[in-house]
Amino acid sequence: MPVKDIDIYWSTEGDFALGNRGDLKSTVDVQSRTLIQKVFKRLMSSPGDWAMAPDIGVNWERILGQPNKAETGRLLETMISSELIRGGLLSPSEFTATVFPVGQRELAVLLKIHPRGVRGETTLTFVYDMRDNRIIPREI
Repeated sequence: MPVKDIDIYWSTEGDFALGNRGDLKSTVDVQSRTLIQKVFKRLMSSPGDWAMAPDIGVNWERILGQPNKAETGRLLETMISSELIRGGLLSPSEFTATVFPVGQRELAVLLKIHPRGVRGETTLTFVYDMRDNRIIPREI
């Protein structure tokens, strides 16, 4: 019997959540939550951030200071897609990544995830500040 992938549940701000009995909440009862948290970890990190997995993360610094043009957005889409595909986290058919400008120095990242065997779709949104090299998750 396969082992279900379970993690400690944490918010988009990185805070742990408490369960009904006051203990740490897990992702066991929330469909696709473990996968979503893995996606967040990869998109909110840069290579070298994690000692036990130093290659995980998007190289956001590559975009830092670039002009906010369509080519930059396509480059970021490719970088995000490569990170999510690496190691088999997701297959290319399980997500779409769209990047578009939302300000003079900001890019929005719209990620739609539809994993195999799961009904429905999860949408994640991030804003990348090209001036400060910050990625900010947004709840929609």
